[in-house]
Amino acid sequence: MFFFQGDMNGRHNYPGKPMLNPIIGMLFGIGIIMSLKNWKKFSHQLFLLYFALGILPPLLTYPWENPNALRAVTVLPAVAFFVGQGLLLLSKIPIKKQYVMFGLCIIVTLSAIYEVRTYFVFQSLVFPASFEIHQNLLQPYLQGNYIFDPEKL
Repeated sequence: MFFFQGDMNGRHNYPGKPMLNPIIGMLFGIGIIMSLKNWKKFSHQLFLLYFALGILPPLLTYPWENPNALRAVTVLPAVAFFVGQGLLLLSKIPIKKQYVMFGLCIIVTLSAIYEVRTYFVFQSLVFPASFEIHQNLLQPYLQGNYIFDPEKL
């Protein structure tokens, strides 16, 4: 949901696109590692606990009911905290602060360009067909099989 493969629901996101783009995902991973390393600080404990509790609703909700970002709205504050921790670690690189800030601005800008490109180029191709109901997807439900199994399609 966060890094590898997102939901196939094309109504709110590009099908199969993870919730976090590669750049933000990398910062999120670095932030999680830093929070686990700095476990004794209250803020890290708080956001790790918040993330652990907040991830439960997305994991217990079917992906075809809500796309990944709408299901995971409960973890967004923790995700922002961990991304911020990743940015803080990058800002501690022992070179001139001006270069570090310039590099961080480039990272955030590249991330924004990646998201805008996905939304306006790829999402616009998928969106017109995203509200169509296909008979082969509904067939298991019409036959009384309420467990989603893509292998049977």
